[in-house]
Amino acid sequence: MVSQMGTREPTEIDLAIQARVQEVLQAVPEDLYTITLNWGDEAGMWFTEMRPVVEDAADFDIAFDGSDLINMNVGNTWCEMKSDESALDELGAVGGVVLHVPIPWAWRRVRHFAPYASRST
Repeated sequence: MVSQMGTREPTEIDLAIQARVQEVLQAVPEDLYTITLNWGDEAGMWFTEMRPVVEDAADFDIAFDGSDLINMNVGNTWCEMKSDESALDELGAVGGVVLHVPIPWAWRRVRHFAPYASRST
């Protein structure tokens, strides 16, 4: 679902990323998360955003910059990956990643996220 318009229409890659995230999450019941495609004004990219229903579970965002970079956020961790034509096939297999972590003065206690759903035993 596209929830707001940006300065450009979503590209085939933007829509393919959203479809791939939905495909990966097929094993998770749909009532445990929402997926939207939102324009990020500051970044100038379309972000596929997954928001779990469980309040303390980690959010997930992924975007393609329109050139050669995939930006991914999980919880409070941000990373960038160089992409090529096979990037969507390898989504989940991470290589050549630049990981962004808080600078020392911004460090804080370790944050533990809740699971997206409880495991059935």
